[in-house]
Amino acid sequence: MEGVINYILNFLTGNKTIGGVPQFIGYTSDPMQFHKYKIVIIPSHFFDEKVYGTPESLPSLPLQTLEGIPFLFGTPQISRDKGTILLHADLVASTFFMISRYEELIRRNERDQHGRFPGKESLPYRAGIIKRPFLDEYRMLIKRLLESNGTIKKQTIPKITSVYLTHDIDAPTLYRSWKGFIRCIRDTKNIGYAIERKWGDIRKDPYYTYPEIEKTENFFTGRNRSLYKTYYFIKAGGNHRLDKPHYRINTPDIKQLIDFLDKAGNRIGLHGSYEAGQHPGLIYKEKYRLEQALGREIIDYRSHFLCSREPEDLRTLLLSGIKNDFTLGYADIAGFRLGTSRCVRWIDPSKRAVTNLTLCPLTIMDCTLMSARYQNLSFDAALAYCREIITNTASVNGEISLLWHNDSFTPNNVLHTLYEQLLQEIGKHL
Repeated sequence: MEGVINYILNFLTGNKTIGGVPQFIGYTSDPMQFHKYKIVIIPSHFFDEKVYGTPESLPSLPLQTLEGIPFLFGTPQISRDKGTILLHADLVASTFFMISRYEELIRRNERDQHGRFPGKESLPYRAGIIKRPFLDEYRMLIKRLLESNGTIKKQTIPKITSVYLTHDIDAPTLYRSWKGFIRCIRDTKNIGYAIERKWGDIRKDPYYTYPEIEKTENFFTGRNRSLYKTYYFIKAGGNHRLDKPHYRINTPDIKQLIDFLDKAGNRIGLHGSYEAGQHPGLIYKEKYRLEQALGREIIDYRSHFLCSREPEDLRTLLLSGIKNDFTLGYADIAGFRLGTSRCVRWIDPSKRAVTNLTLCPLTIMDCTLMSARYQNLSFDAALAYCREIITNTASVNGEISLLWHNDSFTPNNVLHTLYEQLLQEIGKHL
């Protein structure tokens, strides 16, 4: 557990050191140790052997707050022991609970029809804080306390520090398959048009919106390129009906698409199939297949349907060589699934160990906002909802990740307009 505690303390102080010993801050209830630190977080009973892993370890609602910030364990008290500030709110256990997906480990029976833990059953949603990266608010609180006693200098103006623009290629084209060809005839009643779409220039297919995506994201042109990165996640397998349309990555169409994405400077990751979500062992084969097609190693991953079903399934990503998982958002509600806007190392809640897998939280997905099966928001309501998330992210010097599918950029698609609006809102905080 020492490595876990040190990682979390480093996270809470903004130190990016992995495995290092944190400065200024301790986690102990031993008064004899208080003098070693500027701030001490007092442990709750969360990690006690008779509590951990039981339903009794789950926090109760409503959550308590400290200086307006919600926390899960401990008491809302700040005291002093000579020159040391004592936080009785257990921010370490609260952070562990969120970034380890601990709630999903304990509440095994809470799954939707796809085997996913529902966002609307999650603690952040039920507590009314799904739009707040409250773990990052802990960082800001600790910084303010360290500033108040002269330990560190006042921090920079709040802003968004990184932007991840991601796109899942579930259906790379609309009319290029035989099923698409029949659909085109049915939709247009024009067989000549359908033949042209099936065998002609792929760039004329309605779903070949990748140049339009590039054009839209050129909003960031002239800004610091290190602030944002664009990722495309490509399927390389899956036989389940929800993996349709099935497409092969060695076809001329997909090779042309990959060449376009590469030349535009985008990163390419694996979009694990729905079937692989059910049977994680398939991730190995799908990763290998995509690597063979691309001729390079793949380290970025997102599961189709966001089907990261069980916390332990993340071990398969580690064993297959995946380094960054972009799955961790909820399909049914936009916000902060991990309680933080920042990329974090996954903590295995069963082994209570920090792993080498980085979780890059998914903040906002296109279909979550306006789909009737999810939030079912109007355009104006969706924009207002996302503005609040963006503002909250900037207030904690956080990171933001968007997922927009290529078919959301078809002509006159309101989701394309919403995406443009969100990029403008993000741009105000860079």
